[in-house]
Amino acid sequence: MIIPAIIALIIFACVFLIIAVFSGNIEKAIDPLFGKYLKYLQQEFAVLDLPMTASRFMMFQFGVAIFLFVIGLLIGDGVLSKVFIGLLLAAVGFYSTRIYISRMKNKRKLRFEEQFVDAIALIANAVRSGLSLMQALELTVNEMDPPISYELNLVIQATRVGVPLDVSLSELAERMQSKDLDIFVTAIMIQSQTGGNLTDILETLGKTIRERFKIQRQIKTLTSQGIASAYILTGLPVVLGIALYFIQPETMILLFTTNYGLLLTLMTITMISIGGFLVKKIITIDI
Repeated sequence: MIIPAIIALIIFACVFLIIAVFSGNIEKAIDPLFGKYLKYLQQEFAVLDLPMTASRFMMFQFGVAIFLFVIGLLIGDGVLSKVFIGLLLAAVGFYSTRIYISRMKNKRKLRFEEQFVDAIALIANAVRSGLSLMQALELTVNEMDPPISYELNLVIQATRVGVPLDVSLSELAERMQSKDLDIFVTAIMIQSQTGGNLTDILETLGKTIRERFKIQRQIKTLTSQGIASAYILTGLPVVLGIALYFIQPETMILLFTTNYGLLLTLMTITMISIGGFLVKKIITIDI
């Protein structure tokens, strides 16, 4: 009687989440409950150009987790096993959607930084030819592809409605969270206050960023073996567990139907997660 009631309650929650996703007042409804997490997602979505808002994505994320939790309740054997499998699937669904957004953010940010080197050179040449900084930014928007053209166009549009250029550039740097962009904005602000040759500043900055990219590529080449080892060490136990489940299901099912099996499974997941985290910290080199 308990499991059907839980399933019915969860189905009701899923329907409520689906309605909430398409509701116009979703932000006011969820802010008191998930305000901090929503702010984190809004920072992530500020870098992305997606039709879905952060609040709707959060509702979708919780909906996926609840749906997979229901699936776990249906496929489990005992009550403890049902709850454990449900929580495991819910965690996988919740974090997989979050990882997907993080990967999209990192991919767009990397593309922006790769374009930024050429953009600085284009801006420097435009300023050298006699154009103002705003005209150089407009030229960059017209000549280059997204995401950098999209982001710089936001800066131009903000200045046209009265926002100072240094403020709009600072907002861009805060949104993109790029060290190179921070240096660029700082250089622009210092030059506007103290004067100096902007062309030389931009050319020096472009050379510095280009050299840093070379070092990053060398580091990526040297750490590629460590990255492959991290994927193998974290993925091999999962693959072996799935293979053994199909080979000897009556033995492997004990990991999800007995207290000791659930404890061992939880310890295994914890140790794999800690190992993957440590390996990632070792091979991540910040310059």
